[in-house]
Amino acid sequence: MMAPLVGSSVHSLKELLGNFTAESVVHDIFVSGLSIDSRNIEAGYLFVAAQGVISHGRQFITQAIENGACAVLIDETEDAITSTIPVIKIPCLQNVLSKIAGRFYHNPSSKIPVYGITGTNGKTTCSHLLAQCLAAYDVNCGVMGTLGYGVVSVANSSINNAVSANAESYKQAGEPAEKFTTTGMTTADPISTQKICAELLACNAQAIVMEVSSHGLVQHRVEDIDINTAVFTNLTQDHLDYHVSMKAYGEAKARLFDMPSVINAVINQDDDFSGELIKHIQKNVRLATYSLSEQGAKYAQSVAHFSFSHPKYTSQGVTAVLHTPEGEFSVATQLVGAFNLSNMLAVISSLYLNNYSLKKIISLLPSLKSVPGRMELIANQIDLQVVVDFAHTPDALKSALRALRTHLHNNIWCVFGCGGDRDTDKRAKMAAIAEQLANHIVVTNDNPRTESAQNIFNDIKQGFSREHRTIENRADAIAYAIAYAGKGDIVLIAGKGHEDYQIIGSEKIQFNDREQAQLSLHKREQEGAL
Repeated sequence: MMAPLVGSSVHSLKELLGNFTAESVVHDIFVSGLSIDSRNIEAGYLFVAAQGVISHGRQFITQAIENGACAVLIDETEDAITSTIPVIKIPCLQNVLSKIAGRFYHNPSSKIPVYGITGTNGKTTCSHLLAQCLAAYDVNCGVMGTLGYGVVSVANSSINNAVSANAESYKQAGEPAEKFTTTGMTTADPISTQKICAELLACNAQAIVMEVSSHGLVQHRVEDIDINTAVFTNLTQDHLDYHVSMKAYGEAKARLFDMPSVINAVINQDDDFSGELIKHIQKNVRLATYSLSEQGAKYAQSVAHFSFSHPKYTSQGVTAVLHTPEGEFSVATQLVGAFNLSNMLAVISSLYLNNYSLKKIISLLPSLKSVPGRMELIANQIDLQVVVDFAHTPDALKSALRALRTHLHNNIWCVFGCGGDRDTDKRAKMAAIAEQLANHIVVTNDNPRTESAQNIFNDIKQGFSREHRTIENRADAIAYAIAYAGKGDIVLIAGKGHEDYQIIGSEKIQFNDREQAQLSLHKREQEGAL
């Protein structure tokens, strides 16, 4: 019989598997860790041999045993495996893995409020804006999503540390101090998701905001996460290589609102799928809807409805009238574009349903900072708007440029490139979009990888109807646009956003668009331009 390891957090396999198996061997095994990745297995760990995105875990059972695995879980439908350690079959393993991991990590999500945000676009921005607001309410907030995971703490809150809360505060507030740990996925695997929740709780998180992808919902990655507030941003064409149809894609998103733990629901009424999604809202769930249209019809069962009217897009951001259940309010934000007004409404609605003061919520809006690399306005002391965005597809580039065109400006500059060893069809399309919506274009490297930069540039140029400047070195391209942009111009640096590297050949080289923009702006400020 294997005894618990001294000094370790251990569980009997019987405790973890509960009524998922009748195999008697589980009584004699104690588990000190668990993983679906054989490389992470240590002595006393439970290895879950599940189907991955590319390969099946059963291919790595030998490696897991060599690393010290005490037992292996496989799905009941799998063929039997001969092994030197117990291999236990579990019915519908993928469906119950979140619950097994939840038991191991003591169900961390049941101890604090959890907000789950789903939608094709806006998940990352909404989650980080919501975390900023909660930190301003003295709530340390864990965040999980595309940019990784970490805690937006009260002490390091960019809102709490802002010198002022007016529309100019982006020039004075420092960068968020939080460092996020990347996972490479919007929604991590079921074991990692539970583990991250436990880590955030151990780091004094008092609430968690998590992005919930359609893949994560279909693959049961959050099956046993106690999400209390479910948020839907939108549904546009994406991931059809996986979901096959928009109907299946929408059904995947709707799973979030079917979770029994949900007590609050927030839905973007501007999206065509909202009506279908409303059908999934249980009678005991409090519903808030939001819309950019002041005249939007309020769903009968909603307890609150929020909307904006009379937006004015300036070089500092946006001002608008906010319509709420408690009246109308004039608001201002440094965030860019109409879609960020929609994101703010999602955040306002979520906080309102969780009984936070509406007046205080409104007071926080001017100080909300953009998410790193997502329509991020780079602070400077000259009359120039420089925006860094992750847009690296035709639709994303079109959305970013259209959003910037609504803001007060003279000319728009667009610095962009296309990744190598990837979809070549989008290159000419992005060029045509840039030429249509920007006044000046600088084509440059993105992540050329092993493909010739000149080959990529030639593909891009097929979409142009006239010549545009090409500067292969990305740092030089950014410096050129910022040096030659005129007073009142906007410079969009598109493609890499929050990424801090470039892949050239097979080498990953440190590179950050935001840092390069700051260096170029500082140089121009020192030279006294404009």
